[in-house]
Amino acid sequence: MEQGRNIVQGSIGIGGLKVLAAVIIGLSLSLPVEAQTYVGKARAVDGDSLEIGSTRFRLFEIDAVEKHQTCERDRQAWSCGADASSALAALVERGSVNCT
Repeated sequence: MEQGRNIVQGSIGIGGLKVLAAVIIGLSLSLPVEAQTYVGKARAVDGDSLEIGSTRFRLFEIDAVEKHQTCERDRQAWSCGADASSALAALVERGSVNCT
């Protein structure tokens, strides 16, 4: 063993325990205690968001164009954002929606 250095093998030491404790505490604080479910008539906000009452939801892993966005189709401007909003509105008009 070199002089002036302490080498500890097979142990994570006090510093390692502090880091491990901080990670465990951080993870436990970031986990939801209980997911709340919202059920009811939904309103499409745009192509990837909706509201049930006053609570707004973004659809997971859906990235639609913005409501007022235009696109180009056949070299002409097209209201693709309005079409995306209308498509989601048609889906949620069918009945009750459950969001968690």
